[in-house]
Amino acid sequence: MKSKIIRQFDIARVEFNQNGWLPLPGGSSERAELTSSIAALAHHLGQPMAGRARTIVEPIAPRDTQQAHPSSLSATYGLDALPFHIDTSHWAVPCRYLILGCVDAGSQSVPTLLVDRRAVLNRAPDLKLARSAVFHIKNGRNSFYSSIVGLDDRFIRYDPGCMNPVSPDGEEALSLFSPSRTRTCQFEFHWSPGDVLLVDNWKVLHGRAPVHEDSQRLLLRSVVK
Repeated sequence: MKSKIIRQFDIARVEFNQNGWLPLPGGSSERAELTSSIAALAHHLGQPMAGRARTIVEPIAPRDTQQAHPSSLSATYGLDALPFHIDTSHWAVPCRYLILGCVDAGSQSVPTLLVDRRAVLNRAPDLKLARSAVFHIKNGRNSFYSSIVGLDDRFIRYDPGCMNPVSPDGEEALSLFSPSRTRTCQFEFHWSPGDVLLVDNWKVLHGRAPVHEDSQRLLLRSVVK
């Protein structure tokens, strides 16, 4: 028998394919139960991949630059706004789906920000720039070179934390998803405990608004190939 979250997804699958993200509200915020729901949806969608915690569902909480993992965006931006990015941009092919679930929304509303790449790269010059600018993608011994949009147009790769421009137009390409470019087309998702948010990581970039230093915000995350 299908779980509740899978039934919800199957009903709204067309909406998800059109929008690139899908909120699934009203579940349990109890951590073990929410973890189980996210894992079930991840397995339903494809192949879940273990994160830094070596589990397929891992906690993510705001961290200042001193506490953050050295290779994370938080190591650079801390509690400030996190820029738009595609998860696992350091992989040869980024993960297909991102699943987020809310255990604790915190005392202040800190939305997850979403923007569809099609709303930003909707002009021929911008798309040309995204294809031409070359970046060094940091991934230890597996580092490589790539552009934001490659020959495989199914996905984009964008993460200021792991992408260093090596061509003259690289800095300009990184600005394609800057706040000034995305402000009018971004969507704010405000969390309530038990909410689950499914994101098409090949189409939709996500970021985060600034967080107060006393925030108790706690999300769970799973990435799916």
